[in-house]
Amino acid sequence: MNGLVKQGNGRAPAKQGRMDERHAWMALGYAQITARAGMRLLETFGGPAGIFAATPRDWAARARLTPPACQRLLAAGGRDLDGDRARLERLGIAVIGVTEAAYPARLRAIPDPPCALFVKGALLSDDARAIAIVGSRRASPYGRHVAAELAAGLAGRGFTVVSGMALGADAAAHEGCLRAGGRTLAVLGAGVDVIYPPEHTALYARIAAAGAIISEFSPGTPPSRHSFPQRNRVISGLALGVVVVEAPENSGALITAEHAMEQGREVFAVPGSVNSAQSRGTHRLLRDGAKLVESVDDILEELQLQLPAPRAVTPPIGPNWDAFAAAPETGTAVPEPPPPAPKNAARSRPAPAPPPPAVSPEEARLLARLSTTAVHVDTLIEQADMPPAQVNAALLMLELKGLAQRQPGNWYVRMG
Repeated sequence: MNGLVKQGNGRAPAKQGRMDERHAWMALGYAQITARAGMRLLETFGGPAGIFAATPRDWAARARLTPPACQRLLAAGGRDLDGDRARLERLGIAVIGVTEAAYPARLRAIPDPPCALFVKGALLSDDARAIAIVGSRRASPYGRHVAAELAAGLAGRGFTVVSGMALGADAAAHEGCLRAGGRTLAVLGAGVDVIYPPEHTALYARIAAAGAIISEFSPGTPPSRHSFPQRNRVISGLALGVVVVEAPENSGALITAEHAMEQGREVFAVPGSVNSAQSRGTHRLLRDGAKLVESVDDILEELQLQLPAPRAVTPPIGPNWDAFAAAPETGTAVPEPPPPAPKNAARSRPAPAPPPPAVSPEEARLLARLSTTAVHVDTLIEQADMPPAQVNAALLMLELKGLAQRQPGNWYVRMG
């Protein structure tokens, strides 16, 4: 075990009895070892607590763990897991192990499922009826329009929509599903508490409230160029099929499609203009046998599911998709059309307006300096005479309460 950090005679640090299983799942998640190595450990030692009851020498000899992986596992087992657990509970983050009932059964069946998932929100049994919609971060208005409409249509048929919360097609898919009152899951290429891109702070909060934010990366892990391809197998693994809306050559969406094919999932592609570089990847998928999609019915026909008719969506019917697709993407929800007046409008009393959300003194100080004209964060720090960290924290809370919006370049405007 050259290079392995030893504790005394090579054994794990002394513990008071066997590690609690919930702590063991957390430690396994924080260790960030590969999925296949984690599955070998679980099979070899009979569960997460058994892993941490063994020694580093056992990990290397019996589960073929590399010295760096042993070091990470050893460090994770020595964490303040009580403190970690309390912090995750405060943030509303659950840890779900691969052998636990709450773990998505379809994801568990792929060749390399994450050993543990960090989840903010809720996973439901109905999420087994899920379709993934992915596409280019630089999606055209056409691509965003189609992603939103397909997601809304799937939500209306009772499907959960899975995507990656990236700019472009992913955000449009989440938005379309939310606008139709559906459930949506966002799989992140960073820790579940790391909002990336930061423009999607408000979208993140809405997804967590109406579905779940999911990551196999431990909380606090920043995004990297390696983490996104890795998370793509989770997007496809959660779904019955993957719809690629718009993807140039060498797009990450094509990696998701490749994972889907390896996992035995259906792959769908939306055709685009022959002159558009954004559609070259989807056209290649179509040449390779992907199912051409023009509407939700094309997806259902291929899956051969006996589903109820689309459920009625109570007014407002949904966003103006044309306006949504044409607007520059800032993470802002598109205004919904007003609902039709009730038949007895003349006799009905108007519904009372909801009370404005409560704000702290710091938030009120910043809110007073915001208007519909964008103000840079540096100006707010100077005008409010507050520490930068306090200003950023207060601005984030204002965003989550729908009172402010962050725009690219750290500019802020007042909402409402």
